[in-house]
Amino acid sequence: MKYRKLRIAWSVACGLLCLLIIILWVRSFWKFDGYILQTRTARGGASSLRGSILLQWDDFSKPPLRTLGLWSYPADTASLGKNIREPYYWFYFMNAPIGITLTVPMWCPLAISIASVTAPWLRWRFSLRTLLIVMTGTAIGLGLLVYAFGK
Repeated sequence: MKYRKLRIAWSVACGLLCLLIIILWVRSFWKFDGYILQTRTARGGASSLRGSILLQWDDFSKPPLRTLGLWSYPADTASLGKNIREPYYWFYFMNAPIGITLTVPMWCPLAISIASVTAPWLRWRFSLRTLLIVMTGTAIGLGLLVYAFGK
């Protein structure tokens, strides 16, 4: 096998990432953890709450909602403009006056990391027919997305 050690190293690194995401997922039901980073022109942050990752950013002209750096609160005291009691299972986008928030469910990065663990070990032999079928399916899927969200 060509590049066997590189495949093993990649699988171990992605497996550790998968394990860390699972730990963060379980912890997000008890703790509201986050990190805020500020530059000269913008401020952004990431936090975990109720089985989801919240990515937040706004412009620099507004005062910060929380202190910069790492922070952690009990999950029951967390409020983001509305009362979050149930976990998010799908993507959610909120454009509020205080900034933009994108909510990503934890299963999405977990699925990506699991796919990254197994992808180097799969055989990637396929025919031209398979490539055309996949390209047609992708084009139909993108067309349906444009039709659904284009209105």
